[in-house]
Amino acid sequence: MTSRQRVLATLNREPTDCIPFEIGGTDCSSVHVIAYKKLRKQMGLADGPIRVGCLIQLAAQADADVMDALDVDVEVLWFGSRETKVWKTPFGVDLIVSERFDVEDLPDGSSLVRSPQGVVYAKRAGSSTSRQGRTIARTLRRPYWLPVPEFALRLALGEKAMLVLDGQRVVPRRLLEEGFDFLHPTLDQTLAHLMGNS
Repeated sequence: MTSRQRVLATLNREPTDCIPFEIGGTDCSSVHVIAYKKLRKQMGLADGPIRVGCLIQLAAQADADVMDALDVDVEVLWFGSRETKVWKTPFGVDLIVSERFDVEDLPDGSSLVRSPQGVVYAKRAGSSTSRQGRTIARTLRRPYWLPVPEFALRLALGEKAMLVLDGQRVVPRRLLEEGFDFLHPTLDQTLAHLMGNS
């Protein structure tokens, strides 16, 4: 079966030789840029800046060589800018982003993404995993007595430690400035609601 036949058969709920394979085309199949960089290295493909499909989620846009090597059945259509620049991120992965976005790295490890007019689209927060761990432990009424120091994670996990230490938390600054009222604005309140304690 060709990729086209496989996808069409799947959409028509007909038998196929295997499940169609796709990478990076949806929120649930996207690959974080750090994981994508490691994937390219593992596959023995050339290193270099990674094209970003979604700057807020830091999802990588799969390159043709990766798709060919993985025998991907579906090609994702990205609506990106033709004018790009390289963003040298604070977490060590060079990214190809739209020229129109101004990415500003802040001293606390977070980053702001601005439009050409200066409007903040998103904020990638710095690490807050320790605070999150304590909050989850408190909500679940479990002990939190053995936090893992950052240096130990970096030693044990190498580059993968960035996935744990550098979160993708996005702050909806514009909504907050406009007075949007969140039902559960904090992690404490959200967890309490999910656990039925609210």
